[in-house]
Amino acid sequence: MFGEVIFNMGWEISSDMKLFNKVFPIVVSADAYYESERITSEQENAYREYISNRDDISKMIEDVLLKESGNLEAALHRFSPTMLVIRKNGDYAFLINDKEDTDNGLAICIKPKFEVMTTDEYL
Repeated sequence: MFGEVIFNMGWEISSDMKLFNKVFPIVVSADAYYESERITSEQENAYREYISNRDDISKMIEDVLLKESGNLEAALHRFSPTMLVIRKNGDYAFLINDKEDTDNGLAICIKPKFEVMTTDEYL
C-alpha cells in the first residue's frame, strides 16, 4: 500500500493533501524505531482507510482550520499541513504548521477519535 518508502525515524513517502482546493505536499510517516522493523498491518489499514476517506477527512480538517482562523483567507495564510503520522497501532493524525504558533502547530487526530491538540501534545 505504501509503495517505495525510505527510512527516516520511521517509514516515509511523499504525498499530497488537498485543503481548500489547494494541494499541499505532505510526508506520510509510519512510525518505526529501527530500520529492521516493517510497516505493521495496522499502519497499512490506517493508510488505506485514509485514502478511501480522504475527501471527508479533508473536509473535517478544513472545518477545524476555518474555526481556528475565522475565515478562508486567514486559514490559507496561517495553516499548512506537513505530515500524516501513522502510529504502529494504526492511530493517525495530521500535523499542521501554524504561522501564529510556530513552536507548536496543530495535530488533528483522526483515529482513534477526532480531536485537535498542539503538535507537542500529540508527539
